[in-house]
Amino acid sequence: MLQKIYMNYQELREDEKKGFTLMEMIVVLVIISILSAIAIPSMLGWIEDAKQKQVLIGARNAYMAVQTVILEEYARGELETEDLTKEQIEKAGEYASFDGEILSGSIDLGSGVITEFSYGQGEYTATYEGAKGRDGQDTDGAGWTIGQK
Repeated sequence: MLQKIYMNYQELREDEKKGFTLMEMIVVLVIISILSAIAIPSMLGWIEDAKQKQVLIGARNAYMAVQTVILEEYARGELETEDLTKEQIEKAGEYASFDGEILSGSIDLGSGVITEFSYGQGEYTATYEGAKGRDGQDTDGAGWTIGQK
């Protein structure tokens, strides 16, 4: 009798199929879908932030290059206009490489400092408006705003 039960058990085990049931697969797919719905929007936000930071880096590089050109002209007494000229922008391109374009800029003729600066790259524009702290000193990194074109 025991031998017959054992043989029936062996036959049943051989007939069993290995793998996942349909319900287990559905549960796994639902969990993956929920995680994707949470993760993908936040990743898209990271991509937009990275693009904006890239524009800001390009704008700061362009700003520093233009400021160098302006200060050289100021030191030689050749600074004549309050607006950036095409020649100043072209010379700044020799000092630094940046992927965007310098849109405009204003200069304080008394000090040779850029007071307003606008830079565009891709779908974004970075603008510097010479932010000042409480003591009248330029604040580090402040004054830049990023917007879409």
